[in-house]
Amino acid sequence: MKVVSRNVDLPISKIYPHPDNPRKDVGDVSELAESIKANGIFQNLTVVGGGKGAPTADDYTVIIGHRRLSAAKQAGLKQVPCMVVEMDEREQAATMLLENMQRSDLTIYEQAQGFQMMLDLGETQDGIAEKTGFSKSTIRHRLKLLELDQDELRKAQERQATFSDYIELERIKDPKSRNEALKQVGTSNFKWTVDRLVRAENAEANAKATIALLDSKFKHIAYDKRFSYRQISSMSISSKSIEENRKTVEELVDKNAKYYTLSSDVYEFAWAYIYADAKMLTEEEKAAEAAHKEKENRRVECVNKISKLEEQAAELRKAFVKKYANREHIEVITRAFLTESNLDDICYSDVADMLYLNEQYEKFKDLQSFLNCKEYRECVKKHPESVMLTMLCTIYEGAYRTTLHDYYGSYCRNTRLENWYALLTRIGYKMSSDERKLLSGTHECFGGERNE
Repeated sequence: MKVVSRNVDLPISKIYPHPDNPRKDVGDVSELAESIKANGIFQNLTVVGGGKGAPTADDYTVIIGHRRLSAAKQAGLKQVPCMVVEMDEREQAATMLLENMQRSDLTIYEQAQGFQMMLDLGETQDGIAEKTGFSKSTIRHRLKLLELDQDELRKAQERQATFSDYIELERIKDPKSRNEALKQVGTSNFKWTVDRLVRAENAEANAKATIALLDSKFKHIAYDKRFSYRQISSMSISSKSIEENRKTVEELVDKNAKYYTLSSDVYEFAWAYIYADAKMLTEEEKAAEAAHKEKENRRVECVNKISKLEEQAAELRKAFVKKYANREHIEVITRAFLTESNLDDICYSDVADMLYLNEQYEKFKDLQSFLNCKEYRECVKKHPESVMLTMLCTIYEGAYRTTLHDYYGSYCRNTRLENWYALLTRIGYKMSSDERKLLSGTHECFGGERNE
C-alpha cells in the first residue's frame, strides 16, 4: 500500500462504496449520522482513486469507512476527510475483509465470500491466513459454506445455528444431501439426519465397490430370472467393508457360485443373492422353493432395515451419555441408579471406553485396581452423575436389549427401552421423530410377514 495523501477533504459526491465489500449491509447508521452531524468525522475514510466502485477515474472508491460514508450522506455532509492510497485489487480485498473481521461486523457467510473473493484475485489460502490471522482450517471451513443453499443457510442462522453445526455438515460429501441436513440444523433431528446421510454415503461407497467385485467374479442376472438358478448364499453389499466382502466372494467361488442379482436399487438396504446352476426340480418344487426364497428375502431386508435404524438410535443415545456432565440432574440419576435391579450387568470395559479410560482399564489386571486408580476416582469426584449414567447405559444398551422387532420384522414393545428413554429425556436428551416412531411401533419400517 502506498499513501498518496494522508489527510484531504473530498467531495462526498465523488466517493462510492466498494462493490466487493464483504459486509453487504451497513445496517442502521442513524445514531452514527447524528454523532457525525454534531461532532464531525474523527477517523478519515481510506479511499483509492478510481477503483471498481467509481464511475470515472476522477472519482474514488472506499476501502475502509463504508458505514461512515453512509452516515455522512445521511447527515448531509458535502465533504469528508479521507486518506488516499494506492492498492491493487488483492490488497483492497484483504484490507476490507480484515477491517470488518477485527470489528466482528461480518457474518460467517460474509467472511466466506471475502475469502473466496481473495482466492478469485489469485491469493492462496496460506496468504489469506497470513493476512487475516485466521487458521487455514478455519478458512477451509468457511469456504465450505459457499456450497450450501443460501436460503436454507439463512433459515439455519435464524435457528441459532453454530459454526460447529456447519462443520458437522462437512461429514456429508454430497452437496444435495448436505442441504437436506441443513434444513434440520437447530432441531432435534439434526444429528440423526447427519448420521443417516453419512451412513447412506458410506453404504453407497461400499456397495459400488462390492458390485464391481461381484461383476469381476460372477454373471449378473435379472432379478426376475433368479428362480432359474439355485441360491447358495446372500450378502449385504453395503454394511460390510470391501475386504470382508472380498473374502466372502472368494469362498463362494470355491462353492461353484456363478451368478448374482440384487434385491434393490437402494444401496443401503440392498442384498446380493448368489446362485449356482440349478438342480433338477419338479415345477411344483421350483415354485415352492421360489416362494420360500422370496419370502425369506423380504424378511431379511425388513429386519436389516429395522436393525440399522435401531443401531443409529443406539449410537445417538450413547453419544449423549458420553458427553453428559450436568450435576443439575444428579438426584434423578442417583435414584435411577440405586433402584436399578440389574447392576450386576454393568460392563466395566464399556464404562472405561465411554469415560475415555481405556488405557487405565487395560493397564490393570483386575477390576478393583481400575476402580481405585486415580483417573477413575477423579471422574467420580468431578462428575458422579456422569459415571452413574454411563454404568446405566452399559446395562440398558446391552446386546439385544434395545431391539424393537421380532424375527419377522414385526414390532415388539420394549418397556426397558421405554424406561431408558424416559430417564434420558428427563435429563435433557431430545428424541428425534424417527426414534419416537420406532419406540411406539408406528415407524414405516415395521411390517414383517409371519410364516403360515
